[in-house]
Amino acid sequence: METNRIKKLQENMKNNRDIPFLLTDLSNIFYLTGFTGSSGFLIVFPDRPPVFLCDGRYTTQAKKEFITSTGIVEFNTDVYKRIADILTSSGIQTVYFETSLSYQSYLNLKEKNLELVPVPNWLEEMRMIKSPRELELIERALHLSEKAWEAVSPMIRPGIKEKDFALELDYQMIKAGGDSIAFSTIVASGERSALPHAQPTDERMEAGSWLVVDWGVRYQKYCGDITRTVPVGCVEDLWFEETIQLLKEAQQMAQEFIRDGVRAADVERTVRNFLNQHKIEQYFTHSLGHGIGIQVHESPRLSNNSEVILRENMVVTVEPGVYIPGKGGIRLENIVVVEKESCRILNRLPVIL
Repeated sequence: METNRIKKLQENMKNNRDIPFLLTDLSNIFYLTGFTGSSGFLIVFPDRPPVFLCDGRYTTQAKKEFITSTGIVEFNTDVYKRIADILTSSGIQTVYFETSLSYQSYLNLKEKNLELVPVPNWLEEMRMIKSPRELELIERALHLSEKAWEAVSPMIRPGIKEKDFALELDYQMIKAGGDSIAFSTIVASGERSALPHAQPTDERMEAGSWLVVDWGVRYQKYCGDITRTVPVGCVEDLWFEETIQLLKEAQQMAQEFIRDGVRAADVERTVRNFLNQHKIEQYFTHSLGHGIGIQVHESPRLSNNSEVILRENMVVTVEPGVYIPGKGGIRLENIVVVEKESCRILNRLPVIL
């Protein structure tokens, strides 16, 4: 964990309104401090060490995990009053807040006569560029995900329930060394594969159909994310055979295009133009990819409306997919690291299995 992130954030604050920043998003708090607990509030001041507020359950943990000099304040009753007291004791009435702040928390702070200002995208921009250590953890999370797949893939056969397969895959991800699953595992067979975020059911795999599986490990707070579409037995379906090859080609096209200085929107447009030439673009119902790190979905997005220019050491998924109701869907997903002249594919597992 790097120790200069708070300093970088403070530099941004000093160059703007020079007011404190109240953080409640635990992923941002972890990014800045190393704290892994499930509750807490962090006040970052422009010109002095931060203050962390937590209840008694987390005091010892915070003291142990914090990587930066931080004052730790324990509260027992109204945390919002405690926050206001800390600020007003220094003559401060105005504070930045995250856009993820709940409306109820916003009201609670307003009741304490604090002026709340939406924060610019400082942390979002900082988190998009991964450090060498972050790249290692993401790659490790992905490879543990792939290791779990190797253990569970022999289960793919007619008669196996989606739920049973998903449960075994979740178990194998932890057994492989993951700390937890990064998100709810998606397993969809037959016509249900046309649902991009289908949850596993008691539906049984059928011979001649195919299976879309989207899974990932969380390892030391960083996420893996991978999708593969695999046959159940022998698939004699021309649409499936042609479409999975087209999606593989589209994915390769995107990966060859990704490099430092390229617009994220242009990457998706390239794929959409290719799929449109083959009359299947209308079935591509989501963006091409997303950033990944502490959260499974974070900036930047590979989408038409993205304004981000890709930079070295950004990490994104590349996941073209098509979904036809009544027929089925196919998705292929890799994770890549943006480099100066190309991108580096982190996956070891073949795209088509």
